[in-house]
Amino acid sequence: MKSKRSYVVAVLLAALALGPSAVAQDDPAPTPPAEPPATPTKPVTPDAAGAPPGDTAAPVKKEPAPFALYVEAGYGSASAKELNLSMSTLSTHAAESTLVLDDNTYSRAAVGWRLDDNRGDFRLVFNGYSEKGYTLESTGFAAQVQVPAGTSQPGFQDQLPWWELSIENGTLTSIRTPRTWTPGVDVNGNGMIDENEPANSDANRNGFVDLGEETVLPPNLEIVRPISDNLENRAQNWDLLYGNSWGPRRFRGRWWAGLRYFQYEGNALAGAWLSTFKTGYGFTDGEFLHVLNFSQKTTGGGPTGSLEAQFRFFRERLSLFAMGQAAFVLLSYETDTGPFFTIVEDDTGADLSVPARLNETLDKSTWQTGIEGGVRYRFDNGLELELAYNVTGYLDAVLAPTSIRIPETSSEARFGTSAIYRTQDYVLDAWRAGISFQF
Repeated sequence: MKSKRSYVVAVLLAALALGPSAVAQDDPAPTPPAEPPATPTKPVTPDAAGAPPGDTAAPVKKEPAPFALYVEAGYGSASAKELNLSMSTLSTHAAESTLVLDDNTYSRAAVGWRLDDNRGDFRLVFNGYSEKGYTLESTGFAAQVQVPAGTSQPGFQDQLPWWELSIENGTLTSIRTPRTWTPGVDVNGNGMIDENEPANSDANRNGFVDLGEETVLPPNLEIVRPISDNLENRAQNWDLLYGNSWGPRRFRGRWWAGLRYFQYEGNALAGAWLSTFKTGYGFTDGEFLHVLNFSQKTTGGGPTGSLEAQFRFFRERLSLFAMGQAAFVLLSYETDTGPFFTIVEDDTGADLSVPARLNETLDKSTWQTGIEGGVRYRFDNGLELELAYNVTGYLDAVLAPTSIRIPETSSEARFGTSAIYRTQDYVLDAWRAGISFQF
């Protein structure tokens, strides 16, 4: 009995120990509800920046283009080559005139824009010359000498100087110096002066007046008076250019090509004979007969181009440069003296003034050339200093007469005064100091 009860107790204890597990196996846990199916999506590919699928790449920020403005300013002085304004009157009288525009200011300005990626530059360049003073020297020559009343003029090999006219620093001075000449005496009447016959002034016995044979008398007329010290001559050109550079660091070349507009305005004074029938009378002395003033305007334009060589030192800060430029331009000229008068002798022997005026217009193609050299120093911030010397030739820029035709008698007065013209080169050499900045 006792062993039977022990067996029953052991069975009950085993049942109690295994009971929860058995219950769990008999009652399975409920199945959770199924999730709704996911909505299908398009596959995501990496973006241009290489971001993995599903990530959003930040936009690439583009650097702003630099402010590429270029500005330049320069100032200096210049001197113009003398203008030859000599002209003859008829075949017996001539005036040799030299006008020197020796005091000029020179200015230069430029504005431009540099393209990015080394695609070159656009630039508008101004060069201007302004006259501040001048000098005129003129000599009046005539195939005339003083002869006794009723005696005709001898033959001439050379014209003799009668008048000296000068203008300088706003003062006009003109002096008349008479000339005499005594012919040889043909004693034997053979039509020539023999060695044993008196030759007097005719040193070479050729029967003609030669330069140096005349007798120079003391001046018999001198005029001194104030006059304008500025003829207001202005020359300027505007160049619209595109260019680029090439070459290694130590040596750089640069080219420019574009269009030029040119303008010249001003006045040119010249001496002349405006009467010829009296000995030593009729030259533009500045008092009774005013010096001829040719007021002129010349405008035009055409293509232009230049080449520049640069030699650089000290990490490209210091550079020596040389440049040549040429422009082919079509010019239009206008020149006008304004009203003046010439003198003839009327039928009674009295002086008669005849109104006159010389004006001319002309169109002509020509070249304009220039060379320049100097030194530049560039700072790291884009500032650059420059010292340069240049020679600019505005070829055929000035229009002036070489000879004039005036009435010789009162009957010719109706034909007026006319002239033959030619062009003159306007050549200037200048120094300039300048400053520029590339932003």
